[in-house]
Amino acid sequence: MPEMTEELPEKSVKRIEEPAISLPKIAQLEADLEEMKEDQDIKLSRVTAKIAQIEANLMGKIAKLEADLVDGRERNRELERKIAETKRKNDDLEAQLRTQNTEVRQGKAKIEELEGKINALQSKNFDLETQVKLQADLGTQNTEGRDGKAKLEELERKINALQSKISGFETQIEFERENETAEMVKLRSDLKRTMNFLDPDGWSYLEKTASWYKVIGEEMTFDESVAYCAKQKGHLVSIHSREENNFVWRLAKRALSGCFFSIGLKANPNKGNAFEWTDGSSVDFTYWKPPWEPDSRTHAFIRIYDGTWLGSSPTDRHSMSRSSTSRKRNAIIEKSIDNFGDDGEKTFVGNGGFGAVYLLKNHKPYNF
Repeated sequence: MPEMTEELPEKSVKRIEEPAISLPKIAQLEADLEEMKEDQDIKLSRVTAKIAQIEANLMGKIAKLEADLVDGRERNRELERKIAETKRKNDDLEAQLRTQNTEVRQGKAKIEELEGKINALQSKNFDLETQVKLQADLGTQNTEGRDGKAKLEELERKINALQSKISGFETQIEFERENETAEMVKLRSDLKRTMNFLDPDGWSYLEKTASWYKVIGEEMTFDESVAYCAKQKGHLVSIHSREENNFVWRLAKRALSGCFFSIGLKANPNKGNAFEWTDGSSVDFTYWKPPWEPDSRTHAFIRIYDGTWLGSSPTDRHSMSRSSTSRKRNAIIEKSIDNFGDDGEKTFVGNGGFGAVYLLKNHKPYNF
C-alpha cells in the first residue's frame, strides 16, 4: 500500500512593524524633558527658600512675643508683691487703731467708775444720820473726793494724751491711705500698660529711651516728614549713644531694602554750618565713617551696611531724578512707654534707598 504523505500548509506569520522614531526626535524629547525638570527644580527651590524665610520670620516673632510675655509676668509678680505689702501695712494700722480704741474705752470706763463713786460720796452728804457720823462721813468723803478728783484729773490728762495720739494716728493713717491710693492707681496703670505690652503687634522697645518703634508703610518727602512731626508735636530723630545708633540702624536694616537712611542732624547756616539736631538737643555723639567727614555737606545719613554716618547735600542725587530732600520715604512709629496709648505719640520716619529715619517726640520728658 503506497505510503501517503500529507503536507501541512505553513502557518503564515504576520508581523506588525512599529513606526521607527528618529534619533533627532528622541534627543529633542529628552532635551525637553530635561528642561522641564530644571524648571521644576528652580520652582521647587524658590518655594523651599520662601518657606524657610517664612519659618524664620515666624520663629523670630514667636521668640519676641515669648520674651515680652516673660517680662510682663515679671512685672505682674512685682505688682502683686507691692499690693501684698500695701495690704500688710493697712492691716498693721488697723490693729494699732483697734488697740488705741480699746485704751480709750478703758479710760472712759474708769472715769464713769470714779464719777459713780463721787456721786455716791455726794449722796452721803445728804444722809441725815447723826452729825458726828455725817461729819465723819463728810471728812472721809472729802478725802476720797480729793483723791477721786486727783485721779479724775490724772485720767483726764491721760485721755487728752490718748486723744492727741489718736488724732496723730488718724492723720498718719489718712496720709498713708492717700499715698497708698495714689500708689495703687499708678500700679494699676502700670499693670494696664504691662498687659498692653504683652501683645506688641510688631513694636520694638529700647529700654534706654523707654520708647517703642514700629515700621509703617506710609511714604512722605523730607519736608512732609518735618510738617508731620510738627503736627504731632514732635521732631526728627536725634541719636545720643552708640546703643541708640545701633538700635535704630538694626531696626531700619531689618525693615528697609535700600542703602541709606537720613537722621535729624543737619548744618545750621546761621552758625557757620555747625551741625545741630533738629530737636535742639546737644550733639554729644557722632559716628562719622572715616575718613569721610561731612565737610560742606549739610545733612547726615546712616549707611545700612554698617551703621556709620555720611554727609550729603540737599542737591545730591541718588539713583533717582529727584534730590534726597524731595524723595518720598517710609515711616517708623516710636512711642515712649510713659505715653504708650496716650494722645501724644512718638514717631520717627525711615525708608529704603536713600531714605530717612525721623523721631517724633512729645514735650514730656523721657525716663532715662
